[in-house]
Amino acid sequence: MVLVKSSNRPEDTMRTRTFAAMAAVTSLVAADVSTAKPVAYEGKTKGGYEMSFKRDGNKISRINGLVPTTCVSPQGGSPIAGGEIFKPPGSFRLGQTRKVKALQDSALHYSKVTKYYTVTMKKGRRGGFAGKLHVNFSFQTVESSPFSGFSLKTWVCRGDDSFSAR
Repeated sequence: MVLVKSSNRPEDTMRTRTFAAMAAVTSLVAADVSTAKPVAYEGKTKGGYEMSFKRDGNKISRINGLVPTTCVSPQGGSPIAGGEIFKPPGSFRLGQTRKVKALQDSALHYSKVTKYYTVTMKKGRRGGFAGKLHVNFSFQTVESSPFSGFSLKTWVCRGDDSFSAR
């Protein structure tokens, strides 16, 4: 705190006290803002999977969960379905839709794939949050057949879900 030398006049004493009070309030407000920590939220998707994220002001980050996903092949065959890891990088502003991509592990394939994420977050009813989650990616597998030998089979995967969290 900085004190200003004052004379014996009542106006100067009042200015010094006002200045000291303003400095004390400013330091308290600055300390409160700098110590704010992200708040953790947990919720469930409509598909029944658990998810979590952190909120820091108007931004959401560290989204972590699973999304029901189906993979189909243009070459035919039975589809692959299951819960896909949903962990987009970066942060997402409330009330906006953002698209990001990342090279990550996949629950439906044995190696890393480039995942394309779309996340929409908004404030929900009763003080919570709601949003829409989308992920798509593709990969190839080696298939063997008694007639054609070995060939590459392409898989295209898509997962969509919505969630609510408190």
